[in-house]
Amino acid sequence: MIVVIAEKPSVAKTIANTLGCNIKKDGYFTNDHYVITWCYGHLVELKKASSYTDNPWDLKSIPIIPSPFELTVKSDPGARKQFKVINNLSTNADTIVNACDAGREGELIFRYVLELIKTPCSDFKRLWISSLTKQAISEGFKNLKDSSEYDNIYYSGKSRSQADWLIGINGTIALTRTIKSNQLVSLGRVQTPTFAMVCKRYLERSEFVSQPYFQAELELSSSSKSFKILYPTHFKSKVDAEKLIDQIGDGLICRDKQVKEQIEKQPLLFDLTQLQIKANTLFKFSSQKTLNLAQSLYERHKAISYPRTDSKYISEDMTSTVILLLNHFKSNKYQDKAEFFNTDDLPKKAIDDSKVSDHHAIIPTEEFPEGLTPDEQLLYDLVVNQFLACFSFVHVKTKTTFVFQADGYSGEEPLETLAINGYVIESMGWKTFVEEQTSDVLLPNLILEKKYPFASKLVLDKKTTPKPLLTESSLLKLMEGAGRDFEEEEIPKDIRSQGIGRPATRAGIIERLLAVNYIVRTKNKLLPTELGLSLFGHIKDFDIASVKLTGKWEAALNKIAEGTLTHSRFNEAIIEQLTERVLPQIYTLKDHFKGELIDCPKCKEKALENQGSFLLCNTSGCELKVWRTYFKAPFDNQMLKRLFSGETIEMKGLKHKAKSFAANVFYNFETNRLEHRFPDNKTDVSCPKCKVRKLVKYDKSYSCPGYKEKTCDFVVWKKMFNKNIPEKDIVMLILEGKTKKMNGFKSKSGKSFQASIGLDENLKVKLIF
Repeated sequence: MIVVIAEKPSVAKTIANTLGCNIKKDGYFTNDHYVITWCYGHLVELKKASSYTDNPWDLKSIPIIPSPFELTVKSDPGARKQFKVINNLSTNADTIVNACDAGREGELIFRYVLELIKTPCSDFKRLWISSLTKQAISEGFKNLKDSSEYDNIYYSGKSRSQADWLIGINGTIALTRTIKSNQLVSLGRVQTPTFAMVCKRYLERSEFVSQPYFQAELELSSSSKSFKILYPTHFKSKVDAEKLIDQIGDGLICRDKQVKEQIEKQPLLFDLTQLQIKANTLFKFSSQKTLNLAQSLYERHKAISYPRTDSKYISEDMTSTVILLLNHFKSNKYQDKAEFFNTDDLPKKAIDDSKVSDHHAIIPTEEFPEGLTPDEQLLYDLVVNQFLACFSFVHVKTKTTFVFQADGYSGEEPLETLAINGYVIESMGWKTFVEEQTSDVLLPNLILEKKYPFASKLVLDKKTTPKPLLTESSLLKLMEGAGRDFEEEEIPKDIRSQGIGRPATRAGIIERLLAVNYIVRTKNKLLPTELGLSLFGHIKDFDIASVKLTGKWEAALNKIAEGTLTHSRFNEAIIEQLTERVLPQIYTLKDHFKGELIDCPKCKEKALENQGSFLLCNTSGCELKVWRTYFKAPFDNQMLKRLFSGETIEMKGLKHKAKSFAANVFYNFETNRLEHRFPDNKTDVSCPKCKVRKLVKYDKSYSCPGYKEKTCDFVVWKKMFNKNIPEKDIVMLILEGKTKKMNGFKSKSGKSFQASIGLDENLKVKLIF
């Protein structure tokens, strides 16, 4: 009997259908030759710290270094029941096939289960496939590999698992106890440097001092249209910019025309991180949502290959598959674009055996999925279009540069080169499939040696701007490149190429940071919370917060998978780093928190003493007690000091009945307790209907407070007639009863038109043409 162990029930069912295992039993499928059963992801896990010491939360127990690490089945009743099914089936197995996901974590899931089950079987095989189509599964079972061929991948997964345990458990306990926090303060090998990058970018922006500068804008007239040239120099003084404008004369002479053909080669295929970045940029999908959708397309619909890959390439032996797929897509909805498919001379940019890791890039399969959700369809189309773009023709455009000379320049300093570029598309090629933003300029037909007079000469007031806040897409790029924007000079190239975390785990890391309230997601931007900034202030210079160190560990894990580094040597290095750097650095915080007394807001004595989950005043007759949480949101000493000084803190992540909310938290000196009020979004605009109350600005509307109370129904939505209306125009509408004419409205047929928005006699919005 051949026992096949899949990672999830859905995958087991797909394999069972392919192998004809039509008999459904409790926990498995079967026929005369096969038994197909499954895990529930990580069915077996490392034992908790309490298994190695009686009191893991005592600092004297740290570091906890299991020797050896012990495994246990998850405590969930369903997991324990399924483990018994696997254990019982394996006792009669002639061969056991590992059909868990073909990657580091899938290998680890199977091997951990294998360590705990009791089986006399000694014949272990590996199913290694990149898609769940019937053809791929059938071919995979015809070419099963010996399990020992994947030992190094298992050792890499095992090393990752144990390193995360050692750093996460010991670091979390040490920091939580050292700073006497009333709640768990979570640290992690990948989590902490990722969180640190969010904080660093936020603080960079907060501390950024914008510097003014000035630039000359020269607008010239031609017979067909006017065009503008920005003088390259950024002037610190407005006077200097005005001086240039005065000296430059009354026009520019076109002295030279340079024409050059530019060829843009095809893009590479998607790996998981690039797919997540693209989906976040285009559709604002979170990285976790993209991963979930991709898994559904892979497991349920069999429409794409294995998505948890870090490769953007395919192997040479897949060339025939690519041609078959291209011809496959020619015959359906892409037939109108068939002329752009390059099947005769297949581009080789993404075909490289040496750059294919455990799995090749994400590509579509021959399955045409039906019944996709709208979001699944968006992601599927993204994968298909990237695939078609990769194997399409090059994009060709002609770059035209006109160079000018000032006519009548009277200044002493030589002028910088004045030029303007424009482009003409000669062949769309791969950009037929991939939409990209472009700054291409359409130029008028300029004549050499002709003088073009100035239509205007302006001095533009500008300011330097900081780097933007991180989004999920930009954070994923930083994780992929090991934070190169922050420490580019310090991070070796080999570490940067590995990044921090794995493509399949990066989404989970971001979701973890959101769950523990270290960061929040606001309009696709990632911001640190007060709690997060406070923690970052303590650990920002520690090794555990360094992307360089984590990137080094990630590179070492890949070396284990390649067979050039041993698990035992990596484990020794992690323990050495933990005991000699990570923990000693955390313990330096002891003096900062030991016996710290805070000014009591009631008796005004420096007498508030940390008691763990609360602060207690030790002044006789006062004995004020202040809890360190408010609606489940924790406060450290620095935050409490700010509150006791009269400051109001905007808090996100407050929770009531499992629902999160944001509020302004303050200390009420009359009641001697923490209280909150909601942000005041009242405007100075009176409600035009009831004429009594001020309008309130919400995320999606301006409305009278009586709208929610059902006493006044005045409301103006920020999105009207399928167009987002600028707030200045909404205010104009409310005050004057009508906006100016605006572009961007669309009819049901999709045709754009121009109109104003007005208020009728009942103060309801209407279009005015």
